Amino acid sequence: MDLKNLSDEDLIYKINSESETELAKEKCFKELYLRFYPQAFRFCLYYGLKREDALDSIQESFMKVFYYSSSFKKGKRFKSWFFKILYNKINDKLVELSRKNINIDDIKDFYGYESNEIVSLQNREFLFKLIYDLPKHLKDCLLMYVFQEMDSASIAEVLGISERHVRNRIKEAIEVIKKVFKEIK
Repeated sequence: MDLKNLSDEDLIYKINSESETELAKEKCFKELYLRFYPQAFRFCLYYGLKREDALDSIQESFMKVFYYSSSFKKGKRFKSWFFKILYNKINDKLVELSRKNINIDDIKDFYGYESNEIVSLQNREFLFKLIYDLPKHLKDCLLMYVFQEMDSASIAEVLGISERHVRNRIKEAIEVIKKVFKEIK
């Protein structure tokens, strides 16, 4: 059977199935990993994790998926369940790294960017700083919506809030960012 044609939920059910061989379960897990790794990596980077920290968070999340796959509830969406796990791992990592600061000069010195690339990085850094300075409840919704392209139902499931709250928080976050841009013009 071609695993690419199975839904995420079917793959996790196969991983939990007692009738599947260990090799079949490993193949299903690998397929889930291949499907979600790129999104998970981007998600970690959008939250400000460096590459190594992002890789650690992703690995820990997939290990948790593997060991706790039996806790996946029928009728739920795997993507929401997985991103809830990853979201918690990211927050754990951010707490762990909370005392470290990286500024644009550190990036410039390390990567050797040219001056026009520095301006581009500074503009991008400014936008990300605006996003990261948002209150956590607004930032979480905005990052999942914009950068992960998750719908409000999935975000609501990850954060444990209503879809209405998600939509209101996204709207509020955008308004805050717009207000800051109007003030600096």
